[in-house]
Amino acid sequence: MNRFIGSKLREAREARNLTALSLADLAGVSPSAISRFEHGDIAPNLDTQSRLAQVLNLPLTFFFQKDNEQSLAGKIFFRSLASSTKAARSKERRRLQWHVTISEYVRTFASLPNPDIPDWEFPDNPRHLSEREIEKAAFELRKYWALGTNPVPNMVELLEDKGIVVARYRFEDDTLDAYSAWCTDGPHIVLGADKRSAVRSRFDAAHELGHLVLHRSIDTETLNNRDTLRRVEQDAHYFAGAFLLPEEPFASSIMIPTLDWLLSLKWTWRVSVSAMVMRLKALDLVSPDELRRLMKAIGSRRWSKWEPYDSDIPIEEPSLLRAALELGLTRGRVSLAGIRTLLPYATTDIEQLAGLPDGYLASGSNPRVSLKDDDHQGKIIQFPY
Repeated sequence: MNRFIGSKLREAREARNLTALSLADLAGVSPSAISRFEHGDIAPNLDTQSRLAQVLNLPLTFFFQKDNEQSLAGKIFFRSLASSTKAARSKERRRLQWHVTISEYVRTFASLPNPDIPDWEFPDNPRHLSEREIEKAAFELRKYWALGTNPVPNMVELLEDKGIVVARYRFEDDTLDAYSAWCTDGPHIVLGADKRSAVRSRFDAAHELGHLVLHRSIDTETLNNRDTLRRVEQDAHYFAGAFLLPEEPFASSIMIPTLDWLLSLKWTWRVSVSAMVMRLKALDLVSPDELRRLMKAIGSRRWSKWEPYDSDIPIEEPSLLRAALELGLTRGRVSLAGIRTLLPYATTDIEQLAGLPDGYLASGSNPRVSLKDDDHQGKIIQFPY
């Protein structure tokens, strides 16, 4: 007989960003009962289990599944960690668990690109990492990936091609922009969709890539130091600017360092004007007085949070997991019933974390995956694009 797992209740509660008191009120039980359920002291009766599942919008089978917390191998790099709330981070840690579970499920029937991030050695202490070394790392990664010095056409597609599993959805929390982690199945990046700005989301993606490249060896204890965390964020920010705006071609594209000129380059580089200004500063292409004038002009034009063309440049959406699920469904390798059984989450959770549109089934994806052969010998069936 299946046993109700108390830790799964806590996982679900945190994933829904609910306190024990709030959940108790919604489920019609006492807060102490919720605590005892979560600690495994007692199990809720069938009626209470059903109410908990309904309140948390999860199938009842969720509470009987093996805990997947070990899928998060270690540290998670939360963008804006210094200001994000503990509850917001707990919620996203749980959501990342679910994202990893979906990715691992997809890998049972589809071959995704293998992670292709070079394991370069960097100092364990980020204070020993110079901006010049970060600049070189961004340059060398572009070289390793054969990108040349041209603008990156689609940052999310590039990450997925290099074996990074990406999700993008609304956090509904202003203190979080994005986060990343090395998990049991490889690197993951989760981007916030709250701000609806393609250029800012691209920069977030490059920032998280910086964490995966530069900070792989930093231990969690070091990362918990506030000063170290600030430095780690600065390093990732610098990496993002260097990766998206490589030194020589970006510098040569600057005829006159004005906001209007930078705005004219926005469609080319697909980076915000504010980020370009900071890149000018990093490369010493503007004097302190010119930098002050540019920053003042950004403020006077009210471009600090929203710039021209932010609504016009298309948002880059992840498609790897979606393509794999759609291909598996189309080829009959998986079924909707099977997905719901093996992925014990709400349909809306699966859609959101796998990049599926509302309604679950979608067409028009261009898969970059192949299905594993039925003979289990590792042979791959390639499907044309």
